[in-house]
Amino acid sequence: MFVFALPHRGRLTWPLRAVRLAGLVVLLVTIMRADPGLIDRRPVVTAGLLAAASAGWLLWLASDWLGRRSLVVALLLMGVAGAALTGAGAGVAVAFPAVALIDAGARLPPRQVLPITFATVAAAVSLKPSPPWPYLVAHVSVLVACVLLGTFRKQVLQRAEQAELLLGNVERAAQEQARAAALAERSRIAREIHDIQAHALSALSVQLKVVDALVEEGAEAERIRVFLRRAQELADEGLVETRRAILALRDEALPLEELLTGLATAYADRAGKPAELEMEAAPAELSADVTLTLYRGVQEALTNARKHAPGSPVRIRLACGTHATLSVVSQGPAAPAGPGFGLRGLRERGRGGAPSRRGADGPAHARTRRRRGHPVDRP
Repeated sequence: MFVFALPHRGRLTWPLRAVRLAGLVVLLVTIMRADPGLIDRRPVVTAGLLAAASAGWLLWLASDWLGRRSLVVALLLMGVAGAALTGAGAGVAVAFPAVALIDAGARLPPRQVLPITFATVAAAVSLKPSPPWPYLVAHVSVLVACVLLGTFRKQVLQRAEQAELLLGNVERAAQEQARAAALAERSRIAREIHDIQAHALSALSVQLKVVDALVEEGAEAERIRVFLRRAQELADEGLVETRRAILALRDEALPLEELLTGLATAYADRAGKPAELEMEAAPAELSADVTLTLYRGVQEALTNARKHAPGSPVRIRLACGTHATLSVVSQGPAAPAGPGFGLRGLRERGRGGAPSRRGADGPAHARTRRRRGHPVDRP
């Protein structure tokens, strides 16, 4: 009986539809064989109730195509006609109201289940002459239990659907998180390509073009070797920077103070002007990602200073408090800036940096300037 009334999600499958149709045939045959004289005692009433219950069963099978109203009518026919047959003496016919009430509790809202239940209970006692109290209590208890069973099954299905929905949301969130992590990693690698390869290759290209021009002019070999050595130095620096980037991408700590000192020294040697380095607090607790962000910030700022304010002294200041704050100030006049991704890269690094200290939250804030009192970029 419960198999016949088993609630389902979506349309009824054809195998289950065939099982329920066969169940109707078996139920009718069982009713007729259990009490052969039932039709003889009340032929018109019995035949009419059997026809109504069977019609309700068939309409129940077709309710997926006919809509919710047809389902209500089908369950009402099955419940009332089957309960009336039970009251008339066909005890096996209790399967009709049981199936109807189980399915009603599982698929219909309470405002529709209650009228069907009351009508079914009333029909069960209407054709029973002077029903005894034990009969009434037992019959009503069985019918109410069927409704509760269907309601419980409905709650189980709803919880299963909510669990599936929650699982789907968790999977989508995990996919979005993985996608965001992949995009962040792509952006990070793109910044490293710009900061290392773009600078090194562009400078190397300039040196090679100068060498080519000197060769065409027939310049002396010693003069050409100067530019070739510079090109070799640029290639070596690019390899060193690549190794540093790989270490940072592997989250291995970088010697920030040593790196910044090297940048300041290299700027002073090439520009012929001092690069003052001032560090407040020890940067030893900074993560590898933040260390690389600060190093690249100073490197990009010094590159901008050489391009747009050549021959100007520079002051580099790094403060490592709750957040790592970096400022690079050029003392000379600034030339108009050309197209490029340097400041954009600094802004992206400052906004998307990792925690400023291991285990602490918050980005690494950087600030670069090209001349006194004139902020160029505030990521």
